[in-house]
Amino acid sequence: MRKQYSNILLKNRLTIQPLLSLVLFMTISFTGYSQVPFNPRTSDETPSETIYTVKGDFAMIGNTNLTLVGYTDSGTNSSAMKYVDIDIINDPNNNPTFNSSSADLIFSNENAAKPECSNIIYAGLYWMGRADNGVNSPNIFSVTTTDGVTKDLDKTKVLLKTPNTSGYVPITAKNSDVIYFQTGGTTENIFVGYAEITDYVRAGRDGTYTVADIALNEGTLGNTGLTGGWGMVVVYENFEMNWRDITVFDGYEYVGENDENTITASGFKAAPNGAINFKLGIMAGEGDRGLSEDYFAMEERNSGNFVDLEHANNTDNNFFNSSILTHSTLGNRYPELTNNTGLDIAVFNIDNNSNRFIDNDQIETRFQYGSTLDSYVIFNITFAVDAYVPEAEGIIATTSINGNPSPPTSSINPGENAEYQLQIKNTGSEAIENTVLTIPIPPEITHSGLDITTNVNTKYAPLDDYSAPNIVAPTPGNNGFIIWNLGTLPLPDTPNEVIADISFKFTVTTNCSILETLPNDAKISVGATISGKGATSETTFDYPLILGYETSGNCFGDPILAYSNVAIDHMGYVDEPPVIAAPSPLDIEGCTTTDITALSARYPYSPTESVNINDTYTDIVGYTVSGGTIASITYRDAITTSSDCLQITRTFTVTNTCGTLKL
Repeated sequence: MRKQYSNILLKNRLTIQPLLSLVLFMTISFTGYSQVPFNPRTSDETPSETIYTVKGDFAMIGNTNLTLVGYTDSGTNSSAMKYVDIDIINDPNNNPTFNSSSADLIFSNENAAKPECSNIIYAGLYWMGRADNGVNSPNIFSVTTTDGVTKDLDKTKVLLKTPNTSGYVPITAKNSDVIYFQTGGTTENIFVGYAEITDYVRAGRDGTYTVADIALNEGTLGNTGLTGGWGMVVVYENFEMNWRDITVFDGYEYVGENDENTITASGFKAAPNGAINFKLGIMAGEGDRGLSEDYFAMEERNSGNFVDLEHANNTDNNFFNSSILTHSTLGNRYPELTNNTGLDIAVFNIDNNSNRFIDNDQIETRFQYGSTLDSYVIFNITFAVDAYVPEAEGIIATTSINGNPSPPTSSINPGENAEYQLQIKNTGSEAIENTVLTIPIPPEITHSGLDITTNVNTKYAPLDDYSAPNIVAPTPGNNGFIIWNLGTLPLPDTPNEVIADISFKFTVTTNCSILETLPNDAKISVGATISGKGATSETTFDYPLILGYETSGNCFGDPILAYSNVAIDHMGYVDEPPVIAAPSPLDIEGCTTTDITALSARYPYSPTESVNINDTYTDIVGYTVSGGTIASITYRDAITTSSDCLQITRTFTVTNTCGTLKL
């Protein structure tokens, strides 16, 4: 019997007993077409981070770029299809695209979070389609519209328009990002492309996104038909929101008639107590609206019992039915069709009442999907589960430059120093064990004169398992670290109490081989991370330090996640011409041996020399004769005789601060 819930409808599937599962398990293992196994999708910025543990959430949007010639809510894409092209509607006289559709990216306002204070962590763009059914399915092909216009379309490329771009930018799936471009006809020639677009979404933020010119065809194509559209998943943080573990999985899972498969999602850790909320997002292609008996199920907390899922726009026996459910209200897609002819995108909360699916401290779950009639491709599964994270906090500040707490400028020269202080707090609800502060030493900093001092709040001293800071020597790829093992941070009386602090001094190197490799806008960028494990939850963490909190504007009170930067004025040290003070001329009144004395001559006088001496010199071209200083000047006096006097020639060799020969 089907059980009704407020957020999602569920139906129990049969629990397979172990003694009866052997043959069926073997069948399951071999019937699915996993052309590309599902794996966590990581950002180019953080390739090792497979789970995003953030105060924040994920959003998923998308739309179809093909629709029925004679649209109905119940029609299938085996009928005649045509391009969706909102560009021709918006500007019929200047239409740059063959197909285009849009959707709005909207951030959550959970806990009164301000959308403008949300930060983009990761964004990925997916596109899919079916353009042919032959054994040879080329990635590039030509299409001609009814107006006689011909264009080459490429399955590996699309066009993207964001809220802050006036036109389209080309997006290409890199070889490492290609999910699947079918060329052999075994999976209905359904292709799926992917590209990371984090930078574009950071610049565009929330608003309308349009994707155009997916490699699609109009017309008809057998019983399976034509289909095509796009989807986007965005992971973002907002410090007013709840902690979540978010994982983006993608791959290429073709499910045909009588296929069934299971995927395990692991690595997250649900909160140790209380209700666990669970949010699921999914993208798929070629699920027909009129063909039922396809399902997507979730395991009840490691029981082996799977429950069919259902959201507001589908049914439990026709989960993949060409519907899009990404917003809680209407009016956020254009066009906003009920029947998206082969494209499924859904984001919904799973009713985890009594922690039915995800229990406290659970670290993995399984999904099962299959079909007895329809065929489809799943290419993205994204989920977020409530997480518990210990909350240690480190605040970094620049306290002085060359001993001046209020310097006239925030720049520093080679050989000069800047002083810093880091304050450590425990703002969570449990003690923190194995607390380690790691401060990378920037490459332009010398290890001498670090002047490290530490302090532990007397109320909590001594800390258990505490040890003094250790300086780690440089290795290839880094300039070493300051490592401070604080041991156990107790739970303080108030979250804002400083438990410990560390001060240190960074001095800019005068090593020219390093300075000459720095960019013109070089700076000391000081950051650090604090890591540890919750004493009760045993949850591990690794956080960057913050500069403090916003003191004005819409995001007042939000942490400032940034490095402490001090500009390095190294170009003057390396490249500025030295200022040269030329020697005074010899003060010689006559050319007799008695007039030339050791005090007035720069060389020993010899009576065998001529009786007349002329002393002349010329300013060195390109340099100023003044009282300035330089690294070194060397000269020599060469004495030659002429018919009437001695001739003195002075030769200068000039080097700058870095020892570079200038003349």
